[in-house]
Amino acid sequence: MKRWLCAICAGLLLLACCGCKGETNTAPADYASGNRPNGGAIIATGEADNSIYMDMRDGLYKVSADLQDKRLIAPISTNSLNLYEDWIYCWGRTEEQNGIFRIKTDGSSYEFLFRGKYPQIHEDKLYYICTDERHGTTNVYVQPLSSLTNDPLTGTCLVEGEDMDRFQIYENQLYVCGYTEQDPLYAHYYKYDLNGTYLEDLGKRMLEGDYQVYQGDVYATERQNQYYVTPDEGFAIFWHWYRSNGEGEMEMVGDEHYGSEVYNIYKDEIYFMRYAMMADGLHATLEKCDLNGDNMIILEHIPIQEDSGVLSIYIINNTVYLYGLDSYDIYYMYCL
Repeated sequence: MKRWLCAICAGLLLLACCGCKGETNTAPADYASGNRPNGGAIIATGEADNSIYMDMRDGLYKVSADLQDKRLIAPISTNSLNLYEDWIYCWGRTEEQNGIFRIKTDGSSYEFLFRGKYPQIHEDKLYYICTDERHGTTNVYVQPLSSLTNDPLTGTCLVEGEDMDRFQIYENQLYVCGYTEQDPLYAHYYKYDLNGTYLEDLGKRMLEGDYQVYQGDVYATERQNQYYVTPDEGFAIFWHWYRSNGEGEMEMVGDEHYGSEVYNIYKDEIYFMRYAMMADGLHATLEKCDLNGDNMIILEHIPIQEDSGVLSIYIINNTVYLYGLDSYDIYYMYCL
């Protein structure tokens, strides 16, 4: 993911906890649709204590609900976490290897499977983008978990002809983000069925922003090279949200001032971070709006330090986790 905020340096993040009450975290957890495109660095354990698995700088950890107890599961930098039976499947990186790993949930062992990225498990099958150099391009493959091999090319190639940047499975359909040599500045969004049959061209936007799928629509962000004055006289970068319109195009969502590159969609609402440079430094707010960009509500003013790093939003079981992409830690928690 590309992040384009004001100049914020990496460093240690302030940890703020809230005692979240409400739903018990039992598998399957209630996830926001954007957790995966936000990096998939946090996933619920499925245990009643509301614990989570989380990628940190030196490996994958199991973390208690209050964030105070952190136990190393594997010394692998991970994202795209998937919990399946007693294994965690993920995209992992060590000094020697980069690709798809699987890790025992109790931390007793882990193994490198093959070269690939963005794994996603759906109906007992592992979907992934193959990065094996024998293949030459990065296309979407699938293998049944019951007969999983260590060779990514033994899987079924579902999508060919485009270099795939990312993909998501939503309601038994495959949404693919790809690019071409003829149009390298734009991300093209396509929809396929799970057999790899092409269904629809959903449109394109600049490659600068992230994209998510919700209720069959693709949402994407695009940065504009200009600033606007906020109501409290700060300065913020233009970010526009776009949504597929069912006619092969992407249309802007809401007021052009109020898009954000850091966002997630949960229960028919968009949760997002807004950053603004004020006279006394950088300010941030956690906000939400409806799917049309209307009914904006400020939920929380987030304390920002000069070394805070960029934040990403995860939502699990009515809890918002603001995750530092530079610190590999949870910066702030907010209970819905």
